[in-house]
Order: sequence, then C-alpha cells, then structure tokens
Amino acid sequence: MKFFRIIADGFRKYAKFRGTAGRSDFWLWFLFVAIVLGIATIVEGLVIAPARGFLPFDHEAGRPLFWTLVALLALPTITSAVRRFHDSGKSGWWLPLTIAISVGWIFVMTWLLRALPQGLVASVGNYVSLELFYFAGLLPLAYFLAKRGKKPPHRYSETV
Repeated sequence: MKFFRIIADGFRKYAKFRGTAGRSDFWLWFLFVAIVLGIATIVEGLVIAPARGFLPFDHEAGRPLFWTLVALLALPTITSAVRRFHDSGKSGWWLPLTIAISVGWIFVMTWLLRALPQGLVASVGNYVSLELFYFAGLLPLAYFLAKRGKKPPHRYSETV
C-alpha cells in the first residue's frame, strides 16, 4: 500500500516546494504519472478518436485527455522533482538547469544531423531516431533524480 500512500502524498503536496522526497517517493510518483498517461493514450486512441470520427490512434484527432492530464500532473511532478533534488542536498534550481542541458543536447544533436549529407542522414535515421538523442539528453536529469539522498539534517530537510 506504499504506492497509494505516495500517490496521495504527491497530491497532498501538490504545490509544496519545501522539504524532501526520497528516491522511492519520486520514482513511484513518476511511475504513477507514466501509467496514467499511458492509459490516457490508449483510451484516446481506442475510444475518443473513433467517437470523434477519426481512425483509432489517428494523430489528427488531437489528444485532449492526454494534455489535460499533463497539465494537471505537471505541477506535482515538478514539485516532487524539486523535493528530490533537496533530498540529495541540491537546490531545486538544479532542475531547470538540467532540463536546459537536456534540451540543449537535443538541439545540438539535431543541428549536427542536419549538417551531415542528406543520404547519410536518411540511412542513419533508419537506425537512430531523435528519441534516442532525447533520452540520452535526459541522462543528467536522471542522474540527479536517482542519486542517493543525504542524511538529515541538511539545509533542505524539514524541521518538525
């Protein structure tokens, strides 16, 4: 039942940037968000798109349920990540920094791919997609979020 307690705790601390979140707290919240968004994608593809007159999983059908859930779950996910950074002894401002590094990595790799000859890009595109570069760009963020927490007391630990 720890999973459900962590989900309830994530909603209870919806906009709370202070304090800490352990590794299991953050990653179970992340798993919950991934499951919810995965289910939303399947429901939209199989139910909502055909109900709106589109083929199942047609990209032109839009994704209103998915984007509504993203908007609702974005703030608690960000606050959970900030509290996770606090648990590892880092400022929450490391979160936008690592995201900027990740996004920068994607732009650099896209630019490098465009600089290659077109025939080479087409042949490389069959084996390597931009999603691979995207996930590689997220490695700095994943490192900080998976890092072992510091033992309290530290400057981000809550005082009771």
